[in-house]
Amino acid sequence: MDSTKRKGPKQFEASKNELHAIFRKRPFSLEKAQRVLSDFQQLGLGNDSFGELCLTFIDLALDYGETNEACFCDAVFDTYYEVAGMAGEDEALYEQWKDHLQTIRDKAIVSWPGFSDYMHDMAFIIPWAEDE
Repeated sequence: MDSTKRKGPKQFEASKNELHAIFRKRPFSLEKAQRVLSDFQQLGLGNDSFGELCLTFIDLALDYGETNEACFCDAVFDTYYEVAGMAGEDEALYEQWKDHLQTIRDKAIVSWPGFSDYMHDMAFIIPWAEDE
């Protein structure tokens, strides 16, 4: 087993914990949170782990974020789009994430009324997603 595979779960947990710490601190740093995602992606541990970390980022953003700031909303939308794109390319990832994606969608629609239109557009990049 190569060293990248061995450090994958450990690095995932460390990155996840770092995101939690960033979002819980006031004021939180969106730039630092995005850097955690970028640094993790550069490790090349695969879409599965990276997508899970992105979903964590989105969850935390919806729970702790400033939904009235345009750059913040853009960051969440872009991250969701990235995860949806991964799910659109790999049906197994979609099956793994579909409940989480739906939970995020439901939570986001309550927090950000405009998110509903955006989410509708997302369905078109996931060919096997059911239109809800």
